Amino acid sequence: MASKPTAFPSLKSAFVQTLHINYANIAPIGRVYTGSECMYISIDSGSIVSVEGFEPKLDLKLVSGSDYLYFDPGEEKKARLNVKAVFRTPEGTMVALTYTGCIHINEAVQKIFEGQPATCPFGLASMQNPFFSFLLHHPHPPLSFELGTGDPKYKFLEDGTWVANGRFVFEDGQLAVESRSCQVIPSHENPPGWKA
Repeated sequence: MASKPTAFPSLKSAFVQTLHINYANIAPIGRVYTGSECMYISIDSGSIVSVEGFEPKLDLKLVSGSDYLYFDPGEEKKARLNVKAVFRTPEGTMVALTYTGCIHINEAVQKIFEGQPATCPFGLASMQNPFFSFLLHHPHPPLSFELGTGDPKYKFLEDGTWVANGRFVFEDGQLAVESRSCQVIPSHENPPGWKA
């Protein structure tokens, strides 16, 4: 009997990202070459804040951001995200954030796109890393980030792998996308019988 696989990575809770959407700056672009309907969404404000216990501490504020949302042709039960944003650290360093993903459109999410914002549970607005094709068909793929900066203090953001769970939040008359992010920690365990 084969032994159970080991040496899987683990997750470390890292940060919460919040991006506020400006309904006034949503622009339908129309059907593009992929056959998808495209929509531009402006991101007004936002933050990335580390959770308690994660080091080094993060307290980043949005400078600029946008999302190009592509609705799958046909049933249009899914929409693909393409978010690009720039954040500023307290020291004034810029940090670039890019992520792609998939929103599974149910009734609550559809109302958001129709201008009736509401809070949705986690798992409906989840995102994925496009480089891993095995995630593309998963019903609730994880969120994955690509971060970049020129400041050595924040270089760990470029070197890490980040995954998360996302949702829409509607509070105080404002709609936001909230993501709870983890750092992927590689395993240093070697499978039984492995030799260097």
